[in-house]
This record gives sequence, structure tokens and C-alpha cells, in this order.
Amino acid sequence: MGILHEHREYDTAQLLILVSKLTEAYTSKESTSVTYEKASQLMKAVIYCIEEQDIADSLIKNESLQKSYELGYQMVLQKVQKAKELYEWILEDFTWYGNMACKETILDGMPSFFIHYDPKFNPQDHLLTLDYPVLIKNNSHEGIDVIYEYLLCVRYEQMFLHFFPEQTVEDLLYRYHHDYKELIINIPSIVVRNVLGSMILKKDQFDFRYTREDHTRLMYFIEMNTQVEAETKLTSLLHVFLKDFIKIPLEFLPDIQRYFIKDLPDFQVLFRTAAESGHLDAIFPN
Repeated sequence: MGILHEHREYDTAQLLILVSKLTEAYTSKESTSVTYEKASQLMKAVIYCIEEQDIADSLIKNESLQKSYELGYQMVLQKVQKAKELYEWILEDFTWYGNMACKETILDGMPSFFIHYDPKFNPQDHLLTLDYPVLIKNNSHEGIDVIYEYLLCVRYEQMFLHFFPEQTVEDLLYRYHHDYKELIINIPSIVVRNVLGSMILKKDQFDFRYTREDHTRLMYFIEMNTQVEAETKLTSLLHVFLKDFIKIPLEFLPDIQRYFIKDLPDFQVLFRTAAESGHLDAIFPN
């Protein structure tokens, strides 16, 4: 019999040996008895590390659980180091545009993660609520995987936003919602949507003020294109902007483009709904 965990069944005897060893390490060999909750945490810690190695090595089934665990634990440590380096890169030129959720999550909360994260006994816990929303949700991930992927998203966002004057972004956010500083919003998605609105109108891509005539022309765009057609055209405009207007470095272009494309289905629905209800100013402010 084995223990089934998501997509893999683990040999119960091997798994319990690993958990027993980790329990000894946790209690400094003073006891082999821990609470049920702690035993469950340590079991998850072992499985987390094994699966970290499985992902990297495409489920090498002939590897012993002991070896898988040891390799996986080293990979967790390496990913923590990579996340620290990525975070330090972000901090070098980080701008939060007055939005408190952005500041509190990335500037205030993230250092706490690196102080308190426990890769040995609780690697599956990423500790933070990550209130500032990025465009890619990692609901199936845990631990350092969540934090590392989250920081990658933040890097893509900051690289994009730094092509715009800080005041331009803050002015747009204020016109989008006067209380934007207190809202939980994704900052660059608002900028991207307005860039695309300007491109549809063939205006200066950094002109984020819209007249009544602009709103009429934007409404016409939605009326003349199906959902699929609109999304295809928006994707094409986004690619042109990233490649030709702000010239994202080629090494980052595919990842940044894929990142912001994630927002286009939601944007297209909001765009259409706002056009049909006569409230395009909710997306493209005056």
C-alpha cells in the first residue's frame, strides 16, 4: 500500500522513514513524539521537497524517495536564493505609485517572508497573503514556488511600468479612481488597457485622456468586432507596443508579452460591457 498525493503514489514505508528522520531533526532527537498537526506539517514538508525534484526531473520513478527528498530539498534552497536575488533586483528601482497594497505586499511583507520561511520543516508555507494582485494566479503551487513566480510577475510589471514617467502613471490611476491608493488593483493592467485604447484610436500611446468622441470611436471598435476578433486585434497591438514603441529587451519580450496577454480576456469582456452600458469612462478616463 502507498500514500496517494495528487498525481503520485508514495511508498508508505519509505515516506514514514523520511518523516521520522525529519521529526528527529525537528525535536533535536529529544523526542519522536509530536502533535498530529506538526506531524502532518512535516509529512507535507517531505512531499513538497520530493515533488520539487519530481518536477525538475520529470518524475524519475526509479529514484529512491530518500534521494528524491535530498535533491528536492537542495532545489528548494536554490530557489530561495534565486528568489532573494530576484527580489534584490526588484528593489533596486521599485516604484509603488502610491498604492498601499503594492507597497505593503512587496516592500513591507516580502522581507518578512525571507526572514521566517522554513525550507526544512515547513517549505510548503509561503506565509504571505500577497494582497497586491498580479495577473498570473498560482493556486496550485505552494511555498517558495508561489513566491518565486510572484516575484517574476512583479519584475515583468516593473520593467513595463518604468517606460512611463511615474507622474503619468499616477495621474492615470487617480483619474481611473480617486481612491486608487487604497484599492487592491493591478497597476500595469490599467496602464496597458489605456495604451491599447490609445492605439485603437491611433493617438499618442502615452495620451491617456479620452474625449466623448474617443469613447464613441472605442464603442464602434467593439461593435464592429466579435469577441475573438477584438481579442486578436488587442493581442497584436500589445505585441507592436512592446516590441516597437518601448522596446522591451528581446530576452524578456516573450515572457512579458505572455504575462500581459493574460489580462486580455478580462479586458475584452470589461471593454464590451462598458461600451454596451455607456460607461467607457470607467476604463478610459476623461
